[in-house]
Amino acid sequence: MEPLTGQKLLFGRVLVSMHESLLRDLYNILQRVFDPKPLNPKPILLILNQYIYSNPLFTETDLTNYISELKLGITVRFPGSAS
Repeated sequence: MEPLTGQKLLFGRVLVSMHESLLRDLYNILQRVFDPKPLNPKPILLILNQYIYSNPLFTETDLTNYISELKLGITVRFPGSAS
């Protein structure tokens, strides 16, 4: 793997920042998944898969904490719904 140049490093940081923002938006959408008219998470998932995760400049992140927080949030909002 070649060392990152200034532009590549900056672009990698932008990808990480976009990733964090998209995960926050996704979290908010998924918190309302059991509402009568929930928002569709598909556009955010599409962006994550096609533009963030597939980019070689994006460094992988551990989503374990994110998933745990999401489960906790759904459980608090809708007791008995997340397992």
